[in-house]
Amino acid sequence: MDKNIRINWLLDFYGPLLTQRQQAVMEMHYSDDMSLAEIAQRLDISKQAVHDAVRRSEIQLEEYESLLGLMAQFTVIKRVLIGMKSKAASGASGIADDIDALLRILEG
Repeated sequence: MDKNIRINWLLDFYGPLLTQRQQAVMEMHYSDDMSLAEIAQRLDISKQAVHDAVRRSEIQLEEYESLLGLMAQFTVIKRVLIGMKSKAASGASGIADDIDALLRILEG
């Protein structure tokens, strides 16, 4: 998965756990596609401070995912649901097994 896409997904899941400043910097950099220099100018801080904030935030987001695994769980659930939709559309059986698999995932 492309790094920008992954970070945006991680921000969707864990962004509220970051500080407001980290959220703002990450939003500007990854969602608004602003350069570090542009962010530094807008926030009136050094480019190095922006770089450090982005790097620390990336590490923190990856740590949250490592501990909680919400994005990985979401990805598996999405795959199973797509398969269920395909089975339902074609009239294939096995949907009950897929539902059981989803329930096991959600139960942890």
